[in-house]
Amino acid sequence: MTHVPTRVAEYLRTSTREQPHSMDTQREAIRRYACTYGYEIVRTYADHGRSGLTLSKRPGFCAVLQDIACGDADYEAVLVFDVTRWGRFQDGDESAHYEFVCKALGVPIHYCSESFNNDRELSSFILKNLKRAIAAEYSRELSAKCFLGQKRLAEKGFRVGGACGYGIRRMAVSADKTRTQLLADGELKSISSDRVVLVPGPPEEVAAVRTIFELASSNHGGYQAIADELNRRDLPYAGGRRWKPYSVEHILKNRKYCGYNLWNRTTQRLGTSRRRTSPEEWIVVPDAFPHLVDVAMFEKAQQHLPHQKRKWEHDELVSWAQMLSKHPEGQVPGGPSLATLRRRLMGVSCLRPHRGTRRTIGREVLQRRQRIDMVRDHVFDMLWRLFPDKLLEVHLPGKSRRLLKLTDGTLISVLLCDREPRITGIERWKLRPVESEAKFVTLLCLMQPDNVEYFLTPNIEIRTDCCIGMNHCLFQRAVRLRNLAEFFETATSLSTLAGLGESRN
Repeated sequence: MTHVPTRVAEYLRTSTREQPHSMDTQREAIRRYACTYGYEIVRTYADHGRSGLTLSKRPGFCAVLQDIACGDADYEAVLVFDVTRWGRFQDGDESAHYEFVCKALGVPIHYCSESFNNDRELSSFILKNLKRAIAAEYSRELSAKCFLGQKRLAEKGFRVGGACGYGIRRMAVSADKTRTQLLADGELKSISSDRVVLVPGPPEEVAAVRTIFELASSNHGGYQAIADELNRRDLPYAGGRRWKPYSVEHILKNRKYCGYNLWNRTTQRLGTSRRRTSPEEWIVVPDAFPHLVDVAMFEKAQQHLPHQKRKWEHDELVSWAQMLSKHPEGQVPGGPSLATLRRRLMGVSCLRPHRGTRRTIGREVLQRRQRIDMVRDHVFDMLWRLFPDKLLEVHLPGKSRRLLKLTDGTLISVLLCDREPRITGIERWKLRPVESEAKFVTLLCLMQPDNVEYFLTPNIEIRTDCCIGMNHCLFQRAVRLRNLAEFFETATSLSTLAGLGESRN
């Protein structure tokens, strides 16, 4: 009787792209393991140059979990080189959770180069968890060592990562600070022992930077006034673009233009969210680079800048909105920006079209909100018609937002994303996540001019409003629905993947 080999998949990962032979090493070890145990590799998943600290930035790993959860896996096991290639999650339970979900759905994980067998023996269990802890600790130790090394370089006046900015270029230098190579945008230094310093850029960019500080020092006006003056003089910004207020603000507030090297103003270690550090932790080195403006001019410019944004009261905003409605140009100097009015007074009666206010603040906003409410009602109605006995409408304690609840107790959040028109033609949608619903399975409804596209994702890790496109990492683990008839089956599979169900009840 002919033996039919077991169909398996392989998962490969490297932490950086500077490991050209790591993939081949993993693939060769997995092939030997498969040959020994009579496995046939039918599919390959790979994450090249992806950190193992998190799930969201690993499309190959997400594809493994998604295929298994949705029943699209045409194999019976997944082969991985070792525990570290599966992930260096800082919480060992997270790594174990993903492995358990796969095993519970009938697709176990095999580590091909480990000294233990991935079975239910006590010794294997202890060794595997010890390996997970060692993998996480290795990342923590490496992070601490890299931080100390970068801190030492910054204290010596070298540039440690980041874009150089307008009017400045990066120069690779040797150990004795002899210039070796001018680096283009995105280019890496060719010799690892070289360091990077900042040098003045093209003369026209240097002249534009000095003009900005001169205008600010002479109290020419705010960021918008300076940007308008630069555009009037036909001084192009980077890439030939026009100047914007935030571009001017970034230059005027950055001390690198007077020769300072500033580092560690923000931190984002081990895949955590970016946060600002206290000024006591900053590395500040004066005269580290050639300055484009002297310190005296820089300090003089700071005296004329708006250092703190005014906190407008509600009644003041209403008065300004009524004033704008009567102004022929729709703009009055000294008042709040249109963005502030839209954000703070959205839905207030004084901004509605029948009160005679500007169309950009009132009518368009109201029409957009009405369309979102209409689409939301349509989605809920369609789901109740399709699954009358499988869905319930629920609310979180003290909340008015409607949620869906599956028969297994899984809570489903429904987010409507309105389309944001772009001059470039690239499609973007406005995502407004709800913090209290971040860990729920989420139905994303991307609104098009004539239809709605539906995606289901295990959760939303984003915490702030943002614009997303189809290349956003959020869609790497989301499942696209051809229609709402696929909602219940897909949501049930994702709830199993995310470890939801009764635990979310």
